[in-house]
Amino acid sequence: MKFLKWLLLGILLLVVVAAGSVAWLVATLDPNDYKPQIAAQVKKATGRDLTIAGDIEWSLFPWLGLDLGRTTLANPPGFSTPVFAGIEQAQIHVALTPLLKKRIETKKILLKGVTVNLEKLASGKDNWSDLGGKAEARPAEQQPASKAGGVPDVDIRIAGLEVANAKLSYTDRQSGTAVRIDPFNLRTGVLALNRPVPVEADLTAQLDGMTARLQLNGKLTADLEHGRYRFDDLELTKTVSGKSIPGGSITATSRLDLKADLKGQTLDIDPLTLETLDLTLDGNVHVRKLLDAPTYSGELRSNEFSPKVLLTKLDIAPPATSDPAVLGKSTLGFRFNGDTGRFALTDLEATLDDSTLQGEVSVVDFSRMALRFKLLLDQIDVDRYLPPVGKASAADVQAGKAEAGASDVIALPIDTLRSLDLQGTATVKKLTASKLLFEDASVTISAKGGKLAIAPLSADLYQGHARIDAALDVTGKTPKYSSKVDLAGVRSEGILETLFGDRYISGTANFNASVRTAGNTVSGLIRQLGGKFAAKFTDGTIKGSKLSRKIHEAQNVVRKFQGKPPLTEEITEDTKFSLMELSGVIRQGVISSDDLKIVTPIFRVHGSGTVDLPAMKIDYTLRLATADAPEKDYNYLPIRITGPFSDLSIKLKADAMAKARAKVELDKKKAELKKKLDAEQAKKEAELRARAEEEKARLKAKADAEKARAQEKLKAKEEELKQKLEEQLQNKLKGLFN
Repeated sequence: MKFLKWLLLGILLLVVVAAGSVAWLVATLDPNDYKPQIAAQVKKATGRDLTIAGDIEWSLFPWLGLDLGRTTLANPPGFSTPVFAGIEQAQIHVALTPLLKKRIETKKILLKGVTVNLEKLASGKDNWSDLGGKAEARPAEQQPASKAGGVPDVDIRIAGLEVANAKLSYTDRQSGTAVRIDPFNLRTGVLALNRPVPVEADLTAQLDGMTARLQLNGKLTADLEHGRYRFDDLELTKTVSGKSIPGGSITATSRLDLKADLKGQTLDIDPLTLETLDLTLDGNVHVRKLLDAPTYSGELRSNEFSPKVLLTKLDIAPPATSDPAVLGKSTLGFRFNGDTGRFALTDLEATLDDSTLQGEVSVVDFSRMALRFKLLLDQIDVDRYLPPVGKASAADVQAGKAEAGASDVIALPIDTLRSLDLQGTATVKKLTASKLLFEDASVTISAKGGKLAIAPLSADLYQGHARIDAALDVTGKTPKYSSKVDLAGVRSEGILETLFGDRYISGTANFNASVRTAGNTVSGLIRQLGGKFAAKFTDGTIKGSKLSRKIHEAQNVVRKFQGKPPLTEEITEDTKFSLMELSGVIRQGVISSDDLKIVTPIFRVHGSGTVDLPAMKIDYTLRLATADAPEKDYNYLPIRITGPFSDLSIKLKADAMAKARAKVELDKKKAELKKKLDAEQAKKEAELRARAEEEKARLKAKADAEKARAQEKLKAKEEELKQKLEEQLQNKLKGLFN
């Protein structure tokens, strides 16, 4: 709008000067006689050569007129082209009589063949800065009287302005930028203040191998006094062509009404319609504080369009999809607001086929590119948008292997990840992926300072719940990854088939794992993998006819050892179990587990071994026994699973069970023999003890008898001695009394 103001003032000044000077000059002088003097004055003022090759003509009545032929202004030395600016023809005619009534009326002003060549050298010097002389300030009392806004108190009516075949080039040798506009044409109706002025313009611009053609028409109203401008029924048609443009060229059309109030610092574009290919956007844009600190808001809504058709018209092959009907219809709508430091999309609603996305996205700080989002998707079937599954040829397989080998390196955008400032949540009410149905799936993502976290990624699936917390750390030289997985009460039918190609295990699954790794390649991540895990399945089956046959064979081997007849029922592919659980650790990509336990109605299994992910091989042993067998090693029949993932070998180790059982039988016989020997030894010891007791009793009896005889002899002697003593005593008494 400032350009328009100065254009009108410039035209007015040109008209006034022409009117004042032509009136005197026309009658007395031939202007062509003064070409040398005019050139000399320009040389003095600018230091450049002015060449007037065409004739100068003027008229007096009834029109004060000036016709100027071909004229050029030279470039300073050192620039690529000798001409800075030029014009082929200029015509200005002012009605003489209305000047007496303070009215300016002109015929259509014609500027034909205007050429301007702007250039900046590699040194930074340009060819236009030296032309901007300094104007001397005039005292306020000497300034020309005018209305507010610098508009003279004069009625101006210009029959029109025509700029034909103008050319503008700009070359910046510092940045390597080159722009050329050729031609530029402008046509207007009657130029009058505060009245609609029909305007038509077209130009062709060339930049970096691309060509842009612009056509404009509308009605311009200018209120210079109040600084208000409007462009009604403005239509812009743009066509961009070039090798880098899809399809060779793209045409877009804009239709709008524009209102600007420079004093109020407002800009309103309402309504606004943008059309290109089959896409149409309708809406509006509003800007406030236009000159000081612009803020903006608005709304855009699209028609229903076909993404597949749009891609085709952009010369982009639509992606091959499993469902050919997808990418058939879409809509887009949102409100927006922001300023020089931020931008936000609100009330976002986008549809694609049967899916609807709602939410908001914002950049809260352009300097940090801090992105925030909150999105809700009602439903999507990802499988419909994936490439169709087909049988690959041998060449495709080899190409895939070569590509896989070449893509071992993980090329992460480290700088971008380190500068990323991201926070948001996305929710999908119903998500189908790999034929698995997830409900209320939600992911919360955060990134700052080189640390990216997904915490959590959660969803309800198959009567259970899943949660994953994952993190990526790129603050150091080597990216670090970590993840925690928690599945609770999930019916696993179909899940393992999706992950591993077959429904190896089904049942109610509870699984948790914590893993970590680091590296710049896929193989490196596998080698550095570490962590722990625990899994528990209940009321399920183990699928796989090869394993079922080995289990059936193992059951018959066990029954043979037990002296029972073999099982004769038909072998099924499903081995039912009531419980299967295991846990383990992961070190440098090798998974180790020694506590596998499987319980079925007719047998039980224990297992241990390793799965080597870097080497892609397994070495695992299952030990099988009947459900009623005692907990002894010889009752477990080993099944050895070995080999690479692509060709597993499952072998029944019946000889190991036979050796174990023979060893147990030998140990049993040794025990029986030992028992017999111990019994015989005990018997002999008892007999010896009995004999010893008898001899002891005999000796005791003999000793007692001899003792008794000795006591009797002693007693007899005592009686004899007593009798003798009594007799001696009596004899003495007799002698005393005699």
